[in-house]
Amino acid sequence: MKDQKPTRDLSQINFQSQHWWEGQLDKRTMSIDEEKAALIYEGLRRREEVQRAWLEHKGGNGWQQFVVVVVQQLHQSWEELEITTKQALRDCIHSPFFIPPIGYSTFPDKTSGREKQRRASFQILRVPEIDEPHAVKAFVKRARQFADAGFTIVALDTKKHERVHYAFKEIQRLPQTYRRADLVHAAIANLPPDLPETDRAILERKKQDGTLTYGDLDEAWSKHEVRQHWKQDRRKRGPTERAQVVSDGWQAVVFPFQTKVIGKRKARNMLMEEKLFNVKQLFRDFERIDLGLIPRSNVVKRLRLR
Repeated sequence: MKDQKPTRDLSQINFQSQHWWEGQLDKRTMSIDEEKAALIYEGLRRREEVQRAWLEHKGGNGWQQFVVVVVQQLHQSWEELEITTKQALRDCIHSPFFIPPIGYSTFPDKTSGREKQRRASFQILRVPEIDEPHAVKAFVKRARQFADAGFTIVALDTKKHERVHYAFKEIQRLPQTYRRADLVHAAIANLPPDLPETDRAILERKKQDGTLTYGDLDEAWSKHEVRQHWKQDRRKRGPTERAQVVSDGWQAVVFPFQTKVIGKRKARNMLMEEKLFNVKQLFRDFERIDLGLIPRSNVVKRLRLR
């Protein structure tokens, strides 16, 4: 007979932070990197999916390593974690493959040192020495990880300092890249002229909410008496605009869409956090969640598991 796992109950866990973080911050014992790691940890503890995984004795379900640790340590608050566990979680958020909360940056703070900043922004891909299928497949998988993290993969000639200098100049000319997780394809609505006002209002509302899909547009055009073929002039199309073709087997309608970056803003020609990082206010939100005053805080909604 297999050993039965002990029954778990969320009521046995004390989620309330009891203002411990205010004392920590007032004493300046937490760096900005630790503040962010603690915030993400405490936020993920309050995600329903994470709590369900802990109750069911499940692992990470393909989630980020940071989330896997949260599932394992759910019964402990940040202050109760061992020093080695805290350090491992801080290292996790500095990985180039970590997907931070939408609108927040987790790039290492200056106080973390140049080495951590270098590892987060520069790594070398090792090409397999032999054309062995498994090695090639592993290399492509690794390269795709970098691409998804917003890295540009280039070939760099380092034989002379002068060549590195010119290569760096060329790299600086390349367009800015983004994490795949921070990109969203927003459909540009092109509605048939005879669409009823009620349907038009529904689609406009979806467009404002950012929930408009190609299926919505295809359904709207399917109500049109003569299905039209609509194209956007390539000369007028922006650098991030593409087109999605939806066909009903008779005629095709081309729905344009634009790739947008979510949760980020530009300031001083740099990509910045969209949300101001105010750890005290965010932890107060957590306390309000624990007291049942609000269902979920803004940062909990913006946390990504994968």
